[in-house]
Amino acid sequence: MSDAPRGPRWARWLLRRMMRSDSLQAVFDELEELHEHRVAAEGRRAADRWYVRQLRQYPFRLAAVRL
Repeated sequence: MSDAPRGPRWARWLLRRMMRSDSLQAVFDELEELHEHRVAAEGRRAADRWYVRQLRQYPFRLAAVRL
């Protein structure tokens, strides 16, 4: 899967800063798989925008789960 499309580099960097390491790989794997499907269905730019929207919403979801 090394040639598979990946989310924007800066967005992946930001996600690494927000996540604990024990959960990080599972979240990365899921986001990357969904991003790959979106690239195939909607194109790279639309998939990248979706990826960024997921990251913008993630801190709120994480806070809700931790409460």
